[in-house]
Amino acid sequence: MKKILVIEDEADIRENILDLLSEEGYWVVGAQDGEEGIHKIWQEFPDLVLCDILMPKVDGYGVLTVINKSPITSTIPFIFLTAKTQREDLRKGMVLGADDYITKPFTRLELLQAIETRLLKHEQLRLQAQQKFVELSANIRLSLPHELLTPLSVVLGFSEFLMNSLTTEADNLQTLEIVSDIHNAATRLLHSLQKYLFYAEVEVILSDAEKITKARHSRFQIKQQEVQAVVDSISESAERHEDIRIEVSQALVCISENHFHKLMEELLENAIRYSRAGSLINVEGEAIREKGFYKIQVTDHGKGMTSEQIAGLGGFIQTERKLYPSQQSGLGLEIVRKILDIYQGSLSIQSEAGSWTKVEVFLRLG
Repeated sequence: MKKILVIEDEADIRENILDLLSEEGYWVVGAQDGEEGIHKIWQEFPDLVLCDILMPKVDGYGVLTVINKSPITSTIPFIFLTAKTQREDLRKGMVLGADDYITKPFTRLELLQAIETRLLKHEQLRLQAQQKFVELSANIRLSLPHELLTPLSVVLGFSEFLMNSLTTEADNLQTLEIVSDIHNAATRLLHSLQKYLFYAEVEVILSDAEKITKARHSRFQIKQQEVQAVVDSISESAERHEDIRIEVSQALVCISENHFHKLMEELLENAIRYSRAGSLINVEGEAIREKGFYKIQVTDHGKGMTSEQIAGLGGFIQTERKLYPSQQSGLGLEIVRKILDIYQGSLSIQSEAGSWTKVEVFLRLG
């Protein structure tokens, strides 16, 4: 069932259109002005928008301008409803990206034909894009495992075999050290590759409104033992287990279990890698019910970041590798940011270079 948003400030016209489209089998949503319309677009992700031009607060041109700024909403078919028929008015809407105009008064047939035409056109474009994506995904799935993962698994497997086979006799110590370095390097490479693949998966979700809507219906119960399980799954935490303090309250939040675990994994890996052994890492979580959010705060007392480095995280920054040879680029925190984009959460980073870093994540309560 296709969802249509009707943005119209005249209540009688809006209700008539909603009734008409509902009778035709469409899922309809109404908004009484442009401001509410913009909110409903992000809330509902409609398949098509019918929008009046002359409205209070934000007019139709303003609505179209706002939704065109995001790649998520800019592809939604947009039809203006208007009594304005001047050429310059029509041209202005077309320049902004409107797909069609319906002039008032209009007949039932005119309205339905315009909607069906635009929905059909959009569906054809979607199917073309989906086909290209399927072909690209298939090529990646076929080539990437063969070209990268398969050889890497061989390196990991044989290096582990050699490590277990070699004795610690003096003649073998140098060889054992070399093999261990090979195994550790392959392990880091595998982890980095998995990180980039996960980032690509999140980008795919963010490019598809249907996938976003489906994801936002996910719910997960945060518990102390869930966060502890993430800590235990991180290999680097073994040497820092005594440094990590966890105190989180239980709450239901809007995120999938997989994405919550990945979000926490990236936050904790970041804190572990950017701080020295023996320094505390605090993980705190509490529900802020009056604001409808759950706050997760991870604080480490380590290297810290400058304001320029924080601003450059979106570019996957790397910092002094001489001091921190095992650290990843800024991709970890960018993955956190992308996950939060899916679930309408937010991220805050505060830091003092050479002293501490505090990362705050806000998730919507379920």
